[in-house]
Amino acid sequence: ARKWLAECCENHTSCCDAGDAPTRVLPNRILDLGTHENADEDICLLEPTALYTGRYICLSHCWGSSGCALKTTTRNADEHKLRIQFSDLPKTFQHAVNFTRWLGVRYLWIDALCIIQDDQDDWCRESPTMASVYADSCLTLSAASA
Repeated sequence: ARKWLAECCENHTSCCDAGDAPTRVLPNRILDLGTHENADEDICLLEPTALYTGRYICLSHCWGSSGCALKTTTRNADEHKLRIQFSDLPKTFQHAVNFTRWLGVRYLWIDALCIIQDDQDDWCRESPTMASVYADSCLTLSAASA
C-alpha cells in the first residue's frame, strides 16, 4: 500500500500532488494525527487557515443503525480541538488513524469528527464541499461494516 500510494503521488498529478510538496488545500476541519508513528497516541481536530496545504486521507464508513459512537458536537468541539483520546475512538476510526500514520500521512478526514454534527449552519457550509474533500484526498479508506 505504501509503494502504491508513493507511486501514485509521484507519477499521477491528478490523483495526488506530484513530488514531495503537497499543494492541496486542507478541508475546513481535519484530524491532525501528529508526526508520531506510535499507535495509541491522541489526535486533535484542526481548523487550518484557507491556505494550509498538505496530504490527507479520507475515511468513508457506515455509521450503523445506532449512529456513530463518537462525533464532534457543539458541546465537545473545543475539547476536540485540544485533544481526542485515541482510546475513545471507535475501532474503525482507530484502524484508520493507525493505517494513515503507517502510510506516513499526517491528516485524516472523518465526517463524524470533522463536521459539527448538531450544528445545522455547519452542515449547510460543509456538506456542499464533501465531494471536493473526497476528490482532493490522496486516498480514501472504505469501511463497509464494523
